[in-house]
Amino acid sequence: MDFQVAFNLAMSFIFIGTGWAIRAIYDGMNNLKKDQITLERELASNYVRKDDYRQDIQEVKQILSQIFNKLDNKADK
Repeated sequence: MDFQVAFNLAMSFIFIGTGWAIRAIYDGMNNLKKDQITLERELASNYVRKDDYRQDIQEVKQILSQIFNKLDNKADK
């Protein structure tokens, strides 16, 4: 086996290994993108958005304020 054949075989194995690694990384990135899309859909349906939470907390604060005002009026009598 002369040098050229050995060199060609070595380069072939290097290119095969590099191609396999690039393909594995590419497939992994695609799987991560799919998982991210799925997670975004689940987050939208399972968790409260920030602005909705603020509105609800504002309503609760108003109700508590009314209750405290009534208690203060009762305590004054």
